[in-house]
Amino acid sequence: MLQQTAHPFSISAARNFGASGRDGAIHRFAPARLPAARAMWQALHAEASGLADFARILVLAATAEELADVDFAALGCVTSIVLDASTKTVQGSTPCIRANFGDAAALAQLDAALSAESGPVLLVVGGVLEYTADPRPLLAWLRRCLKCHEGNRLLLATLGRTPALEPLHRRMWSAREAAAMLDAACFETLEQSGSRFTLRCSAASHPEVLARHGLPAAAERLLVVGEHAPAAREGAIVLCTGNPGVKPWLAADRISPCSDPAAAPEHLLDAVLHLVFLYDGLSEIEYADLGGECFRVAQAKQTGLIPPAIRTTVVCQGSSAYRERQRGAFDPPELNVRHVREKIAFELADQVIYRTAALRDFYEREMGLRPIGERVVGPAAERPAAPLPRSCPLVTDMAVTVVVPVFNRPIAEIADLIVGINAQFLRPREVIFVDDGSADDFAAAHAATITGSLACPARFIRHVRNLGLSAARNTGLAACETPFIVVHDSDNIASNDFLYRGCRTLAAHPEFDAVTCFNENFRDGADWTRHDPARFRFKPLGDGLVDSLGWYNRFGDALAVYRTEALRAIGGWDERNRVMWEDMILFMALASAGRRVITAPLVDVLYRTRPDSMLRTASEFGARWHMARALRGLTMFEALCLQRVLWAGLHGHPLAPPPYTGRQHLRAASVLLVRRMPGPLSKRLRWAYRALRKRWKA
Repeated sequence: MLQQTAHPFSISAARNFGASGRDGAIHRFAPARLPAARAMWQALHAEASGLADFARILVLAATAEELADVDFAALGCVTSIVLDASTKTVQGSTPCIRANFGDAAALAQLDAALSAESGPVLLVVGGVLEYTADPRPLLAWLRRCLKCHEGNRLLLATLGRTPALEPLHRRMWSAREAAAMLDAACFETLEQSGSRFTLRCSAASHPEVLARHGLPAAAERLLVVGEHAPAAREGAIVLCTGNPGVKPWLAADRISPCSDPAAAPEHLLDAVLHLVFLYDGLSEIEYADLGGECFRVAQAKQTGLIPPAIRTTVVCQGSSAYRERQRGAFDPPELNVRHVREKIAFELADQVIYRTAALRDFYEREMGLRPIGERVVGPAAERPAAPLPRSCPLVTDMAVTVVVPVFNRPIAEIADLIVGINAQFLRPREVIFVDDGSADDFAAAHAATITGSLACPARFIRHVRNLGLSAARNTGLAACETPFIVVHDSDNIASNDFLYRGCRTLAAHPEFDAVTCFNENFRDGADWTRHDPARFRFKPLGDGLVDSLGWYNRFGDALAVYRTEALRAIGGWDERNRVMWEDMILFMALASAGRRVITAPLVDVLYRTRPDSMLRTASEFGARWHMARALRGLTMFEALCLQRVLWAGLHGHPLAPPPYTGRQHLRAASVLLVRRMPGPLSKRLRWAYRALRKRWKA
């Protein structure tokens, strides 16, 4: 056995999981990889032949084609699990299961392949870590499989770092880096030959490795604490968002270093995901609502980034809005984003614990918040055992349609879009290209090229004249025949799990109607196939109606996965005028109609920036006019967000407009917004806005 030296924290996402090379934005299945992959599998087959007999052999491969030259069925009872399958069998009759190796929920459902086995199992894994955006769920599943039986073994191989193949993968590890990664993942390396490893892990050795590095040997709960820290309970790991004052506590910055305070929630999520990866016995993540530091953790759980067996619990200690009421004064408007984060952390938790019934009434009745989890009233230490939360179903059928509006765009951009669609784990049922009156007939010019390169059916619809982006999207919405729909800008690219994650989230959560994600911007002509930390990343919240109305788009980009019925219920996109921010206007219409949006907290969309884009050439006034028209009423929570803006104006806050005397108009406008009305408030809002403008100018 080789001595383990790598620290378990050395392979976090902030450190590119221990790989020193490129961090790819997308992976692709290409014939160029086959020769190296088949040679790797021949070597793995030879090593497997020399091992003792096993009750079952599980083979994990990227594609079925890579296994064409080997026959593991001759060695025993074999089940092949592949990431991308064009056939349902390998080597004749060997069953072939398709699974997403980066999805913890999908991997958990594969445990049935091992549960029925009483004898040892051999796992053979070749060249699949390079295809995972985050390899930790797969590594944790493999480690858990090894711990099921003392005789279980793992044969794992990587392709090494091959410059010619790097653009096809997320990342590639050298042999030395792969060895360090497996050490940090708490595997015991029995033998290494280049980039091939024979591994084991037992229920006794795993805690020993963690303890050797000064970490808790085991834990069932993870407590995330900050300034307002609860008392630590037995069997729990305490993760501190600041400088831990108690020695056994772990600092989030130690796991995922963060130099930008604005990115602290994402780095905290990476630290939580890494502890989930290291501790197989975790069953609960607990945090407080005040400050909303863990709102990304709540989003990650509901979008499948955290295993379904782990429950997220929020302990309500009194939110910032509750403390506002206690002191009788509003927070400044720039803290609205903190209130929105607290709302997300509260509403998306699997379990909500109120200290008192009065606190529950404040959150749910007075504030109008809508938690999706189970509610418990009483001290956290006395709560009953709650049932496990809902798990996200596996989505394998083609239940989504992609709509692509096009208007005088070059075919090179469409080619990039097709690369992203072909690389999707969940392929769409069809892609509908809506030609919005281009100078040249788009279908006549490019239909043959597109249908020849696209891996799913394509349909073409043409407007005889240009009607605008919103009208083109509505045309695709009318033609959609699936429960889920994606509107895909012609110049952007979706990452591999974009459709899978969005459809699976909507299928598991009927209370949500749209799933957005992070976007990474790249300049037109730049290399979009790799992540660049210097690029701007748009990290929406998926909530925050008032903040989006006045300051910033908090919901997300139009390239999202929507519930088709929800879009039709609000009438789709407003096509009465051609304005920018049509995505934000749609999200506002959804939110003000009581519909909900959730953000998956990771980069799943690559956003192309061009000097001639609508965002840089259209009128802001027209966009804001339509934003007002989209509003149909506000909840108490959103009305308080508006009141903070108004309060700042009345008291001369530096972020507010110049002083004015129209208090009556301001109060009248806020009362109108608080009321729930069946129709839009456009006429009254415009009247109040014009009156205020006259006061400001005076």
